[in-house]
Amino acid sequence: IDAGETAIQLGFTYHGKGEYAEAVKELTTAVKIFGNKYASALSHLAQAKMYADKGCSLESIEELLSDSLEIRKKYCANTRNEAASNHLYAKVLSNYNTRLDEAIAMEKSALQFFKKEDPDGVNVSSAEYILGWLYVQSAVDEEDIEFGIEYLEKAKNIRLRHRGDELHPWMEDIYQKLGLSYIRVNDFLKACEYFELLEKVQKKKYANDIFSKELYDTYGNLTKVYGALGRKEDEMKYKKLQKYYE
Repeated sequence: IDAGETAIQLGFTYHGKGEYAEAVKELTTAVKIFGNKYASALSHLAQAKMYADKGCSLESIEELLSDSLEIRKKYCANTRNEAASNHLYAKVLSNYNTRLDEAIAMEKSALQFFKKEDPDGVNVSSAEYILGWLYVQSAVDEEDIEFGIEYLEKAKNIRLRHRGDELHPWMEDIYQKLGLSYIRVNDFLKACEYFELLEKVQKKKYANDIFSKELYDTYGNLTKVYGALGRKEDEMKYKKLQKYYE
């Protein structure tokens, strides 16, 4: 049991650092030790596999997510554990941009529980930012996008209060989603603000992997917003950085 708990914590730590291959290794060990009874290891293993292998299909990891959720519905119904499984499942569906209505229902369920437990907690922030992004992903008009942005901004503010550091690694996803969302409503100044923050976070997070795919994508988005803002010198600088990465 101690070895399994250690593997779980190592897996979470590697996942937080962006070292997804190592996270997969440790979480696989945890799943082997705990078997299908340990729902947390299953759902986090699915996430780690998704990030470690960019070509990973949803079908190859969905059984892990489904098993995790079913275990928690059976043994931990109406608890933080069931809410966490709903949240992680919704997050993966969002990442694959599929079955978004299903993902929204899961995330709403998770958010409802997290708000009841701790209205201003980090779990609320996590659920709100995924829900906000799901509304942006599934938007049919600008009003839907702005509704999603409201959730994203609330999630950002909660997380900043808890972390006390605007360059904390946990801000990465929120900054990225805010930048992409503001592009969709043609607010390039706000998009630029968040992509510049995102670049700073990623340069710290991926200090040992300066040619990470994540930084390359951010340079592309900065190129786009600088071009839209008429900042030609900055646009050319980031075009050149993208060329180096290619």
